[in-house]
Amino acid sequence: MSKDQVFFAHGSEGFDYDTCFLKSSHYLEGNWSTILTNVKKGGYRPGIEPPVEWINDKGESLLIFQLRQWNFNEAKGKVDLYAYNQTTNDYEWIIEDLTPTGNSAIHLPLIHNDKVYFLGMRTVSCVDPATGELIWQVEPGSSFASCLAIVAENMLIANGDNDDLYAFNLDTGTKIWENKNTASTVDNMVYYQGHIYFGSAGDGQLHCIRTSDGQEIWAKDSPNERNYSAGFRQGITINPETGILYTTDAYFAMAIQLEE
Repeated sequence: MSKDQVFFAHGSEGFDYDTCFLKSSHYLEGNWSTILTNVKKGGYRPGIEPPVEWINDKGESLLIFQLRQWNFNEAKGKVDLYAYNQTTNDYEWIIEDLTPTGNSAIHLPLIHNDKVYFLGMRTVSCVDPATGELIWQVEPGSSFASCLAIVAENMLIANGDNDDLYAFNLDTGTKIWENKNTASTVDNMVYYQGHIYFGSAGDGQLHCIRTSDGQEIWAKDSPNERNYSAGFRQGITINPETGILYTTDAYFAMAIQLEE
């Protein structure tokens, strides 16, 4: 089961390799075994991205992952989504060409309440993990290569690469709100007490967004910005018991007490 497993994906030798492998080990042992392989098809070099686990109603362990592929001769990409059943040692389902652009974010798929949420380069998709049925797919008008989506207040929150932020209905994909004048992050977003926090790789500020409507509450520079050209361009974490946000401005580790 993945709670005890660590995963490692790699290709065979060479730049335009023919085969890729997904391997796993118990996290205390380091004895790697190959779970599955994928080979080049139609001139597309395969690349397995790390999986997430979902347990079906039979108690079986499914590994859900994307296969990102590239055809160097045609300069074209292809993204397929896979579900591999570790109990039966077979594929449960495969969705080919999930993203129209042939590209995607490299982050893990997000699983919430028995649904898989996946960010393509310009699309947001929802998939049934039991059957592989595409429940919905929307193209909101941005690219989503950088930041992992989160679920907050019963909405899917996605940060675009063009300084925009979106909230979608989890069941239908309907856009609930959008803010096209905020910032983008290459790391993570964290939800805490009605707000979304993230550091921006663009303006270097720490941002606070009201979750209910997407309104930006504040954006703050590092106190060291003038002397060190510092910025909040790294990831953050928040202690939910103390309300202290931990991050770095690339020069100093920082602990910031958030307002209630």
